[in-house]
Amino acid sequence: LQKAQEILPLVLQQGSHRFEWMHQRTNGDRFWVEILLTAIDSNGRQLIHGIWRDITDRKAAEAELDAQEQLLRSTYEGVNHSIVIIDVISEHDFQYVGWNPATEQNTGIFSIAIVGKTPEEALGVEIGTKVRQQYEQCVTAGTAISYEEFLPLDGQAHWWLTTLNPLKDANGRIFRIVLTT
Repeated sequence: LQKAQEILPLVLQQGSHRFEWMHQRTNGDRFWVEILLTAIDSNGRQLIHGIWRDITDRKAAEAELDAQEQLLRSTYEGVNHSIVIIDVISEHDFQYVGWNPATEQNTGIFSIAIVGKTPEEALGVEIGTKVRQQYEQCVTAGTAISYEEFLPLDGQAHWWLTTLNPLKDANGRIFRIVLTT
């Protein structure tokens, strides 16, 4: 009744209102519904037309996606190893999607500063050209590759043991590389 007292004025004012609601069957089972209430004027009488749709499966799928996203986010943000995500635009064209906090700490470069940039734009021509060659090798090989590399970043010399992992779409095209180091 309390919810109805909140919603009915909205329906009458706006003409309709859509919302989600946890409903309870007569046997006590609870389930999610999406409700659309519409105000209808019929011969001077104000009627409220309601449509209910069971969205329990959708809510379960959303909860599963949220759990998977939380798992991936906590891994990406919580590990001490660098993770870099690179979009493969073409066999020779790459753009950074982002990198995790460990990479920010290891490179001295914030992720936001490299998003949408090519290796040369993000890291300078000399280093960018060097890493681009490794990305091209990964795409050409079509499989994960690992290598040692020396990159001077953040004003310091660093040796890295890097692995490039290509991700393929449904057609088998490499669309992204996940770099770990």
